[in-house]
Amino acid sequence: MAMDGRAFVRVGIGAKIFGTAFLLVLLMTAAAIATSVMVREITIELTRINDAFVPITEAVAGVEVHALEQEILFERAVGRLQRTPPGDVAGLLGDFDARGEQVDDTIVQARKLVADVLPGIAHVEHREPLVRLDLMLEAIEREHAQFEEHARRVLTVLREGRQTLGAEMLALVQHEEEEFDRSTQQAAVAAAEFAHDAVRFAVVAEQRVFLMNLGLTALAALAGLALSVLLVRGMVRPVRDLVAATREIEKGNLATRVDNRSGDEIGELSRSFNHMTDELRLKEQIKETFGRYVDPRIVENLIGNGGGDLSAGQSAVYTVYFSDIEGFTAIAERLTPSAVVDLVNGYFTAMSEPIAAHKGIIDKYIGDSIMAFWGPPFADAAEHAALACRTALEQQVRLEAFQADVPDLTGMRRDAPRLGMRIGIATGEVVVGSIGSEASRNYTVMGDTVNLGARLERLNKLYGTRILVADATRRAADGDFAFREIDSVGVAGRQEPVRIFELLPAPAAPGSDVAHSHEAFAQALAAYRGGDWEAAEAGFRRGLELDPADRAPEVFLQRLESLRAAPPPAWDGVWRVHEK
Repeated sequence: MAMDGRAFVRVGIGAKIFGTAFLLVLLMTAAAIATSVMVREITIELTRINDAFVPITEAVAGVEVHALEQEILFERAVGRLQRTPPGDVAGLLGDFDARGEQVDDTIVQARKLVADVLPGIAHVEHREPLVRLDLMLEAIEREHAQFEEHARRVLTVLREGRQTLGAEMLALVQHEEEEFDRSTQQAAVAAAEFAHDAVRFAVVAEQRVFLMNLGLTALAALAGLALSVLLVRGMVRPVRDLVAATREIEKGNLATRVDNRSGDEIGELSRSFNHMTDELRLKEQIKETFGRYVDPRIVENLIGNGGGDLSAGQSAVYTVYFSDIEGFTAIAERLTPSAVVDLVNGYFTAMSEPIAAHKGIIDKYIGDSIMAFWGPPFADAAEHAALACRTALEQQVRLEAFQADVPDLTGMRRDAPRLGMRIGIATGEVVVGSIGSEASRNYTVMGDTVNLGARLERLNKLYGTRILVADATRRAADGDFAFREIDSVGVAGRQEPVRIFELLPAPAAPGSDVAHSHEAFAQALAAYRGGDWEAAEAGFRRGLELDPADRAPEVFLQRLESLRAAPPPAWDGVWRVHEK
């Protein structure tokens, strides 16, 4: 039966894959067999080291230790017998004999270990050191017997009171003792060197196994690579076209299409691929168009989920942000309309980047003001207050950098306006959803928290601050930021007073005038809330002296004059702000 091209390609690819796998299995099997043989050698050698060479080394070292102990006992006994009158040495002689027996037993044990291991060693270079060690042990055994014999004679002569003869014999014994010590030391060194050589042999064998494995693995990798190249070359053109088109899609080239030349599964895949790119282009056009007016993340969610997740209104805890340019009306009056637009667009671009970078959603631009919010699903509930605070601090830094662009944007090379930015942040429950008519809607947040954020932004003008946050925001974001409590205010539309805090770029340096000024302000604020006008005034004046640039103490000093002139009937430490 004739086979068409498609069937041949499938069989060819399968055969190549099978051949590659079969060759790799053969190579891996050969590597496993060779490795097993060499590993068995290493295992035998390691077993011999553990079961024989190490015990032999320990036994020879034990001979040296027990012999030294016996010699010490002999010296002690001699010392006692040379006293006037001679001391009792019965106990020492018993210990001397016991140590001698230990020396003999250990020598016998060491020689037995050598005799047991010798028949299993095939290499001459390993047998010769063991034979020499056995001869050393045999000589040590004779020298030890001679030492014990002469030592007992010396002790007998000294016990009989013949000190002169004993001293002469002692010199001979001590000479024999030194020779015996040298012999035991040489045997111990020889045993240790032999064990070390055996370990080195095992290490070399292990390295050989590693190199063989490495070589066979490299050979298998090269063979697999060569066959893979042949396999890729044998792929049909539609598959290559699909791979290339997929890479173009990854790069963002959504205009890519593939030619559909076949009616098999690859042809069906090509048609599905082209349909997918059409859908991607359509969605990208929608996102690109509406992304200029609505945050792209909202657009993506609305497109991807049919608007179900975001369109329905729901109540949630969000962090709301408001900002504007300080004195913008006066600045705009000095500029041409085109310069105003250029300045505002450049400012919005610079200030919007930190909001998006920290997972915020820009709700709208109102004149020179920005409204934004943080909350699920765009930011985690546990982090959105901290993200808003981090955004505000970064914006203040970027504003300084943006100031260098103001002369070019406004066309005012000299006397270019200096921009200042005021920010208010509040955290609390809001209603979030897609709000508007059937014809036009806006995904936004509503509620008392939104109103509070807007009022906090305006309160910066009253207290001379740059960033004011509500107490709920401070508590949710505290830990990574520095705050200073400014006041407790009652704002229009809220029954409960709100403690407000200034978000500082960094904590004041300990011991600095600014740090002392903040301490004085906090103490004065406590006195002010308690109705102690004199202590409050002294504290605010102290803070102003330490930091003349701080506007907040001036506000309270002026307020204290009003309170003294018209004392409130019931003072609760809350300042009522009536303007919205």
